[in-house]
Amino acid sequence: MIYIQAGYRQKNGKTVYRSYRITRSVLGSTLDEIYATKEYKDGTYPVMSYQPENITGIYWLSDRGILEVSADDTLRAEILAAYQEELAGLTINERAVEAPVAALRFLTKAENEYLGAISTQRGYTSQGFQMEDMQIVNFVPVYPSFTKTIALLKQAGTDVTAKLYADDVTQVKILYPTEYESTAAGENAVTGEDVPISEKAGE
Repeated sequence: MIYIQAGYRQKNGKTVYRSYRITRSVLGSTLDEIYATKEYKDGTYPVMSYQPENITGIYWLSDRGILEVSADDTLRAEILAAYQEELAGLTINERAVEAPVAALRFLTKAENEYLGAISTQRGYTSQGFQMEDMQIVNFVPVYPSFTKTIALLKQAGTDVTAKLYADDVTQVKILYPTEYESTAAGENAVTGEDVPISEKAGE
């Protein structure tokens, strides 16, 4: 089932919106054709309009939190161009069957200034911003088929395809949503379980 919201511009100048739920089979290849258009990609993904001179850094969401990709201006521009090219070529069928291997954030000058202002308000006196002030927003997915992007990231020292092997794991901690609720409320609640490596499912 696909949810669609359509806007209708009337002759009197008023725009009205209607919502529809449609089974994918009814649309046939129409949805694929729409997703593949430049107009749809440009309108849906702001990153498609980013220019290299407006990007101050690239960050990726790793298992250790948000980390900056170590790249100079030239390499950053190459990574951005590769990502835009591969996102433009992504089909809806590829998106349906591929699981992203990473998430990137191309930080703009405006976002950098905004984060810097927040960090300053919180007492940060160094140049730039504190990494903990960057929340998990405006990240875009990197799919396995984005081979150019992945290769350039690896050239920058960031291997987003590196796997976590069971032999390297000593403990698994399962966090519940109540962890965040309890923290916000100032409660000292039990927020997770320690699972011995021997009890992992499938091992």
